[in-house]
Amino acid sequence: MSTDSFGVYGVGTKDYGVYGKSSLNIGVYGEGGAAFPDVSGKGVTGVFGKGSLYGVHGDGTTADFWAENAMYGNDSSIRWKKNIVNITNPLDKISNLRGVYFDWDEAHGGKHTVGFIAEEVGEVMPEVVIYEENGIYAKGMDYSKMTPLLVEAANAMRKEYQDKFIDQEARIESLESQLNELKSMLMAKMIDEVNEEKTEE
Repeated sequence: MSTDSFGVYGVGTKDYGVYGKSSLNIGVYGEGGAAFPDVSGKGVTGVFGKGSLYGVHGDGTTADFWAENAMYGNDSSIRWKKNIVNITNPLDKISNLRGVYFDWDEAHGGKHTVGFIAEEVGEVMPEVVIYEENGIYAKGMDYSKMTPLLVEAANAMRKEYQDKFIDQEARIESLESQLNELKSMLMAKMIDEVNEEKTEE
């Protein structure tokens, strides 16, 4: 173990900078301290830089990444964002998506699973899809970025129901008003008829 900046440090020119494999427990274990301002507190950190495909890549037989009692976070403060607008027509976007069952090919594990077709999602939400250089086929997509669309779709549905409820309430009030008016007219007519009968007597 190094006593300098890194416990383990590796730079790969062709394959791996650091590779770990364990038949029992952990292939690579990381525990972060506060030595570096940019990575303090992180056990393992991966940076997606120019020319690199992944910050961290996982390829597991059961799960790519597994964490006990974990919370996942991304940079998200309003301090770093501008041109903020709501997602437009979220229900239309949802209606143009489809969730599918599928089987991966052997190169990708061959498992049966559920998800989206990235190229189809890209036609609706291109912001969540990463494309090959040809711009036609997708490398993958960020499933977590579908959450804002689902939230806005739920908000749109709630607004539709609220608008319908308000409209129904207004119609009911109008009908009740008309009914009360008819009752008053009917009552007045009955009183007039009774008075006429008394006059005739």
